[in-house]
Amino acid sequence: MEFLAAHEIAHQWWYNLVNNDPANVPWLDEGLAEFSTFFYYKARFGEGVAETLRARRWAAPVEYAKGRGLDAIVGQPASAFKSNYEAMVYAKAALFFDALRTEVGEPVFLAALREYIRRHRWGIVTPDDLLTSFVAAGGRDVRDLYQHWILSTGAP
Repeated sequence: MEFLAAHEIAHQWWYNLVNNDPANVPWLDEGLAEFSTFFYYKARFGEGVAETLRARRWAAPVEYAKGRGLDAIVGQPASAFKSNYEAMVYAKAALFFDALRTEVGEPVFLAALREYIRRHRWGIVTPDDLLTSFVAAGGRDVRDLYQHWILSTGAP
């Protein structure tokens, strides 16, 4: 229950503070809620437990889906998914945020999220708003990661 509570509280933060279209861009708030739960677990239980969460909750379901031919483009409307919704919209989207954190480093990653909030507080965001915030915070264009994880299949 603790994981679910942390995830839903993260929704209260992300989805209510920087809203998005959950029918057409469900991965944006679900991925952020999932990845915020990782940060909660890291702070509460340590890096090892957070990494176990990452492996079991995100990597394993994505690998399972890929092994059964269910890998899909994450950046599509909720109605486009069948039995792979949770693996793609929750897990693969969270792995995208993890890849962003790894690519730019945690300080820039957190600065980018603060910039995202600063620019779009109480507004409705698009994926481009998120990407622009990463460029503004760290000067790095992360569209290649976005293309790989969100707009393509076959992400590792």
